[in-house]
Amino acid sequence: MYNHGEAAGLLSSLAAAVTPGSKQRLREEPVKASWRDATTELIAQYEKAIEANLPHRMELATIGAVVTNLMRVALVGLLIWWALRIEGRVAMATAIALLRQFSEDPTSISR
Repeated sequence: MYNHGEAAGLLSSLAAAVTPGSKQRLREEPVKASWRDATTELIAQYEKAIEANLPHRMELATIGAVVTNLMRVALVGLLIWWALRIEGRVAMATAIALLRQFSEDPTSISR
């Protein structure tokens, strides 16, 4: 096997490549060097990488969903607090007005 940068490895690989056994092996198992084969191999590598990354992506999606739901709950809570604050002031003013009226004329409520 040739490793880049090793002269001895290159010489031994060349010596092994010219043997009759190597020629027979190349006839039985030809080198695949087409764009179709390269593309098929690359797609297989991509699918393997996507499959390996899937648990991480699912975890991120779950965290994202939780954060989104918490933000929605916080926003709705803020809107409810704001609405009740305004309505609470109106209700308090109405209650105070009724109490003042009742304290001035206790029989006015029964009419």
